Amino acid sequence: LALGKRYRKNIVTGLDSKIAYCKKQGIDFVIGGDEYYDRTRPRAWSKLKMIEKLIDENEYEWIFMSDADVIIKNMDISILNILKEYETNDEVIIMVKDAWENINSGNMFIKCCEKSKEIIKSAWNRTNRIYHKWWENAALVDEYAEKKEFIKVEEDNRKFNSYDIDFLITIDFDKKF
Repeated sequence: LALGKRYRKNIVTGLDSKIAYCKKQGIDFVIGGDEYYDRTRPRAWSKLKMIEKLIDENEYEWIFMSDADVIIKNMDISILNILKEYETNDEVIIMVKDAWENINSGNMFIKCCEKSKEIIKSAWNRTNRIYHKWWENAALVDEYAEKKEFIKVEEDNRKFNSYDIDFLITIDFDKKF
C-alpha cells in the first residue's frame, strides 16, 4: 500500500526491491494506492481494507503483505518456502516479532479465507485503536490475544522480517548526512 505521489517517491527503493523480488521468484506483485485509502483514519489502517478486498477477489491462496517502506535485500530466499512451514496448520494469519520483540504487522502472511477476513474486519472495528501509536498493528495484536489458535506469531524475526538492529541503534540523528 503506497498512498500519494510524495510517499511513493520516498519509498521507491522499497517498491523497486519488491518488484525485482517478485519477478525473480515468479510471484505476483500487487500495489495498493488511493483506491484503498479510507480518509477517516491514519493511512496505515487502509492496508486492512486492501487485504479484505484481495481476499474477496479470491485470486490467491495466500497474501504476503509487506509495508511499502520495507526493502527486500535477499532475493534468493523464497517466501513460498517459508510459507510451507505454516500452511498445514490452523493459523490463517502469520505475523512476526520485530527486533524489539513486539508483534509486527509490517510483514505478514494472510490466508485468503473467511476466517482471515473475519479477523481483519474485527481488527478494523477496533475503533479504540484508530489513533494508537501502532494504529492497525495494535488492533491486530489485540486480535492475536483473543484468537491465538488462528494467528501465528513467529518468534524468529530473521525468517521474514529482519534488519540490522545495531545499525539502527547507532545512528546519530543530530548529524547531517
